[in-house]
Amino acid sequence: MKSVLKFLMGLLVFAAWPSTANAQTTTCALSYNIPYCQYIGKLSQVYINEGHVMLFYLEQPADIALPASIGYTGVSNGGAVAYNATVDPVFAEYFYSTALTAFAGDKTVAIQMRQTVGGYMKVDRIWVYK
Repeated sequence: MKSVLKFLMGLLVFAAWPSTANAQTTTCALSYNIPYCQYIGKLSQVYINEGHVMLFYLEQPADIALPASIGYTGVSNGGAVAYNATVDPVFAEYFYSTALTAFAGDKTVAIQMRQTVGGYMKVDRIWVYK
């Protein structure tokens, strides 16, 4: 009986999962004592300049107190997240093309940020939802 109940609870959680991808939220937490922040929502702009700075503007800006709550200081702009393409050009190309595809298709993304760069949270990974 317990295994049937666990299975049914798992199905319930799994069925609810896609709806969480539609929420526009930023959260910050520790995972194995490593701080990170995560945005789930849509992008309002995707930007890159000649200086190799990539900005990904969030449809719902993050409260800049959130990164400070886990030790990330220096975040002065919660409306976008950033990456400097000179750090890892291959990763930058993959990340930018993934973000641009999500933006063009009006898809929901999950973006995790670790560290800061130039007053923004620094992107680390991205997921694109249907």
